[in-house]
Amino acid sequence: EEFLGRAKPRIPARTRSFSPQSSSMPAPQFCPSQELFETYPHEWLDAGDYPCAQTRDLRPLPGGYGSGSSTLAQWISGHMANDAANAHTLFPPAWGEPPLAQTSDYRPLPFGYGYGSSTLATWITEEAEEHSFTTL
Repeated sequence: EEFLGRAKPRIPARTRSFSPQSSSMPAPQFCPSQELFETYPHEWLDAGDYPCAQTRDLRPLPGGYGSGSSTLAQWISGHMANDAANAHTLFPPAWGEPPLAQTSDYRPLPFGYGYGSSTLATWITEEAEEHSFTTL
């Protein structure tokens, strides 16, 4: 058989066919993974804009999420700003619910969560440290 006026190149047959059971390749990772649903608010991930491809730099992340890429920092900042604009602050799911009983003072909250009580500020700091996201 000819290919562009020459003999068609012979492509050698694979000596082993791909089989998930015999492959040493890791299972495919889906984005977002289950781990992300335990780290970030579900509403953010349901938006479908999680940056699966990220830069390889490392920097502190907003919201007390530890450290990660500037791409991830931008994604978190965007969602936090959107939440603030809608007066709907979302915290990492691992933290649980914020305290119901809070003091009536008003102060800046850590990690860019806006303003709130000192009770809420203490809870945010303690949860971030407990879940190893970051420390102040």
